[in-house]
Amino acid sequence: LVWRTESEFDKVGKFLIGKTVAVFWYSMIYHKNLHRKKATVMEVSHNNAQGSTADRKRANNLARKVQRLKRKLKKQSRLLAIAKEQLLQANDTIARNNDQIEFLNQQAASSTDTSKLNLFFTDPNVFGHRFAASMVALCVNLANVMPYRAVSRALHIVTDALSVATLIPDRETIMRWTKRLGVDRLKQNQMPQKWKDHEDMIWIVDHSNQIGTQKVLVVLAIPASKLPPEGQTLSLDDLEVLAIEPGDSWKRDDVRRVYKKLAESVGRPRFVLCDGAVELRESVDVLRDDDHEVVVLRDFKHFAANRFESMIGRTERFKLFQSLMGKTRCQIQQTELAHLTPPGLKTKSRFMNIAPTIAWAYMVLGVLDDPEADEAGVQDVAKLEDRMGWLNEYRDEIENWHRCCEVIDLSLAWINTKGLWRNSGCLLAQHLAQARKDHCELSDQLQEQLVEFVMSSCEQLKDGERSWLSSETLESAFGLFKRREGQQSRSGFTGLIATLPSLIHCWTPAEVRAGLRRTSTKEAKQWIADHVGTTLSAKRKRAFKHFGKPKCHIFSTA
Repeated sequence: LVWRTESEFDKVGKFLIGKTVAVFWYSMIYHKNLHRKKATVMEVSHNNAQGSTADRKRANNLARKVQRLKRKLKKQSRLLAIAKEQLLQANDTIARNNDQIEFLNQQAASSTDTSKLNLFFTDPNVFGHRFAASMVALCVNLANVMPYRAVSRALHIVTDALSVATLIPDRETIMRWTKRLGVDRLKQNQMPQKWKDHEDMIWIVDHSNQIGTQKVLVVLAIPASKLPPEGQTLSLDDLEVLAIEPGDSWKRDDVRRVYKKLAESVGRPRFVLCDGAVELRESVDVLRDDDHEVVVLRDFKHFAANRFESMIGRTERFKLFQSLMGKTRCQIQQTELAHLTPPGLKTKSRFMNIAPTIAWAYMVLGVLDDPEADEAGVQDVAKLEDRMGWLNEYRDEIENWHRCCEVIDLSLAWINTKGLWRNSGCLLAQHLAQARKDHCELSDQLQEQLVEFVMSSCEQLKDGERSWLSSETLESAFGLFKRREGQQSRSGFTGLIATLPSLIHCWTPAEVRAGLRRTSTKEAKQWIADHVGTTLSAKRKRAFKHFGKPKCHIFSTA
């Protein structure tokens, strides 16, 4: 092995082996000479015993030579031990190098001639840009899950760790890319040739609002033939954004105008899925005629929340429960019972998110039943009873509310994975009968209404048709957009609304290169100016500039 290698470590190994052999050979010669001289010393000693003075001198000289040979042999033994240790270290180093070489050879054999990392950094730049399409796609995809500024910082950390010298885009550049790609994808989705072969289109329509009077109408689309198979839920990447229309007024005529404009560009849909808003449902009449029938479907989760609210939300008992829960939140959130703080109450769509509140009440009842348990984390039982003992008066109601939430969760999970068929109502009733264990009059009543709602929706479908009955994907898109806005969500809609189409799509370098070539920054700004107009932030800034007082330096010194 040593004579085959050619590295610097192998040369050291050759040298150490040669030195070891030499030391071993010399030590053998010294041992042989030592035995000879010992025999001579014994002979001389015998002669000395007979009184020869010359022989005694000779014996003394030989004894001194023997001592010198012993010291030299001892020194050579130490050198031999050191050489052996160095040889072992060299062998270990050679073995590690051979393992590393073998790993690199295996990696090179399993990969192409050029690694993916080199391909990433050697990808040609987008036309008119300083960055490659692979870098743009990476930044846009990262911006879908983290803030713009964090994307730039994260890429700096990664490139520094890999010792890669490359240019990293800043926050404004990444934001500009997402706006351009969002506007470009919206324009591509509104082209007639993309949907000309799909007559089974499903439109998912909903409003989103922030502070002020402005609302934004968003329309997502997917052909019924491209719905996920049974057992899988609908993801955001399966959908395409057809329309993003901010506006101050959304009456029936306003919605009809958007519906008609979309129908002229991409064709009329077969299904329109929306929540219970009247202007969204009744405006579908503009899409119907004698040759084309449009089926209007209501979102299952909105219907379930409305039914649950009508059953318990308007009772004085539930209103008192909410009031006591708010007081409890203020009383314990700064105490040792802070881990039992109730969740915050939402001002809008409260029963769309009522499950965490009911789950909290159910959990606290368990703590009240066994406050001494380690999992309860309670130090003062008397204080627990004083602050949260009122929940014992709602024990029966909380049990019933919890069963109602269970019915909604089971039904929604089934709808989100099965879709809507002609016989979905009967199948849902069978599923709930098998999955439910605890029953009460309130939950049974809610189950009956939900099954009846699904059955009435199924009756609008033809044999063999399939549609969708949940708009949770659109609600998820709104949630992602509000997370992207961050603090800006409190200032009304801004130009970031143009990034919504890019937010729900995973981009490839080829799509990025084509999108940036088709849509310029000027076109993206023009779309924002036409659809968003003057934002609330701009109006506030203009008012402060004209009417605001100059800053008062109260703490300034002379």
